[in-house]
Amino acid sequence: MAQIAAINFWSYTPFQNTGQFPEMANAYYIVRYVSDGASFTLGADSWNRFIFQWIPGQLVGRDLKAALMFDIDFLNQALSNIGAIHRIGATNSAFGDAYMEGGFLGCVFFFITAFVVGTWWERARRGDVRARIYYASGIAPATLMLTAYPAFFFNFTLLFLLAVKVGLKMPLVVLQKRAIRP
Repeated sequence: MAQIAAINFWSYTPFQNTGQFPEMANAYYIVRYVSDGASFTLGADSWNRFIFQWIPGQLVGRDLKAALMFDIDFLNQALSNIGAIHRIGATNSAFGDAYMEGGFLGCVFFFITAFVVGTWWERARRGDVRARIYYASGIAPATLMLTAYPAFFFNFTLLFLLAVKVGLKMPLVVLQKRAIRP
């Protein structure tokens, strides 16, 4: 056991060519940066993404929107720390972001998402029309969150559900009565 503990895993960089797998390389560099002593963002990055998506700068003003956000640019800090360059279009990946938010406790994002989507699935299988709508609105963001960022599921599921709510012309009670029960 002492021999395993003595191994310096960070001395091995699995990405000889970061252009081939940029998202995984970004996740690796973020985890390494945090592990080397940078502090966790403790949800600040998720907050910034929520503000960026849901607060319209055209209405509240660009300065107010910027004031609501934390001044962090974690990926570029991590990459510049090791001399790497961020490829345009590459994301941090949810794995790197989750670790950046709270270390191994960042996996809570994944557990909550799995619990919510699993609950919707079970309820939808029993014939609950609302759960079917929730599941249909949430399955794509739950899948895409792995390549985007941990709060992606919550931000975009809310967006999809708002679109469904606006798009529905008849009350949900009428839809439930017409639903085909399995």
